[in-house]
Amino acid sequence: MKLKPKRRRLLILSIVLVVGVGLFHYVTGVFDYIPRLRASAQSPDGILTVKVYQKRLTPRPFFPRMGAVAKVYDKAGHLVYENIIFRDSDFDDTLAEAFKQITFAGGEIRIGPGFYEPSQVYVIRRADLPVRE
Repeated sequence: MKLKPKRRRLLILSIVLVVGVGLFHYVTGVFDYIPRLRASAQSPDGILTVKVYQKRLTPRPFFPRMGAVAKVYDKAGHLVYENIIFRDSDFDDTLAEAFKQITFAGGEIRIGPGFYEPSQVYVIRRADLPVRE
């Protein structure tokens, strides 16, 4: 089957374009906005579930920002709290070992260890959450 020269050029151009966009995405990860689950825990009383996600906040090649997002769900699975707990503008595409531990203690939800300082933790007060006990 012979293609006309115009169609052949269009086919070659479209293949080059698709491969070029794919290569650009592979190298920069610019389209990777899917949150990656880092940690998940349920409170001892079973009322709350906390999930921490790693997420790209802005496009990579120019102003890359990785972040950690904390989400708290009630017993019925409804979102009751969401906040970006960490932002980083380094060219690192991961949060390494940060924000992988979730503990429930004394009316607080503690998420840590921190990225730059392992002794730092992010604290969510249970009293601030709109959850019926």
